[in-house]
Amino acid sequence: MNKKEIKEKRLKEFQKMKSLEEKAYDFYNNVSLNPKVGDYGKNIFKEISIDEKEHSLIVQKIINIISNTL
Repeated sequence: MNKKEIKEKRLKEFQKMKSLEEKAYDFYNNVSLNPKVGDYGKNIFKEISIDEKEHSLIVQKIINIISNTL
């Protein structure tokens, strides 16, 4: 593989990872909004959703680094 192919492969991998983090955020956020979930569960799921959002932002930073440097 040449440098360009490696870069494209890494970008695709991290874009998939970002998509998974965003889907996890949506899932946990939706659970936290479900009226059938108790207050304790809502708080836990909301915290997890915030973590997932932060993860997606970190992955975006990695995507930017790959895009701009490799």
